Amino acid sequence: MTSERNVCGVEKTVRITLGLLLLGIGLFADIATGWRVLSLVLSATALLTGIIGYCPLNKILGANSCRIKQD
Repeated sequence: MTSERNVCGVEKTVRITLGLLLLGIGLFADIATGWRVLSLVLSATALLTGIIGYCPLNKILGANSCRIKQD
């Protein structure tokens, strides 16, 4: 089984950075509970898609930031 990747390069870096930023906001900012939960959910989503290199929404939209290897 080959793993399909559609998140690479700068997009991967941005997702991980954004995920860490949202995690910090969710854990340490003095915000309402609803915003805290939203921040943590978005953080988890951004970190997970950045780390594993696959985003289902990118697949649906046909977006792919990984370069295609040519034989």
